[in-house]
Amino acid sequence: MALEVLRRDEDCDTYGIDIANSTVAQICCFASNGIDGPSGEYDQYRTRYNNKNWIIVICNDGMGGIENDGTSGSHWSMVAMDRISKNAYYYDSLWVDRHEYQTLGHNISLGMLNILGEDISLWTYLIQLECPDQNFDNLFKQDGGACGPFVYKMTQIAIPFGCCPPRDAGQYPSLAPYHPSRGVRRPSRLPGYPRYRCYSG
Repeated sequence: MALEVLRRDEDCDTYGIDIANSTVAQICCFASNGIDGPSGEYDQYRTRYNNKNWIIVICNDGMGGIENDGTSGSHWSMVAMDRISKNAYYYDSLWVDRHEYQTLGHNISLGMLNILGEDISLWTYLIQLECPDQNFDNLFKQDGGACGPFVYKMTQIAIPFGCCPPRDAGQYPSLAPYHPSRGVRRPSRLPGYPRYRCYSG
């Protein structure tokens, strides 16, 4: 509900921006296998998002799982999809460098591309390893519940860039200047993991 209020307050429709909530993201999980549902099940989502230049998709780690291990569904992240430059940017305040979370964002955004009928070979998935960390870039240190507010604030920050994208098209802004206390975040658990993956590769 808070993100829907934000979407309306920021007049996102005027600028070709939309926010896909967690319900839509769950639909995207189903659509990531590339198969349309019976009788055009995804038509309503295709209609809503087809004319958008930017789509911000909210991810939850309870999606796409087979079994709940007791913590599934407690973590939030986001993918900002720039349909002009064909780049999808994954942001995560806690587990940005963990493969399973990167894969979740990848699959959810892939599902959105399938729903929209995009040529996935033209798209690149960019993992934003430099995004703020809720354990360090936070006035309340070691805050285990900051991922939700992080997603809200990052969405709020991302919207103006969708309205007026940077001149070098396709370059989503680094958010390090917003968090000078720690500088740039480096991967800690998966050194050498690529910053991007092609959808078709």
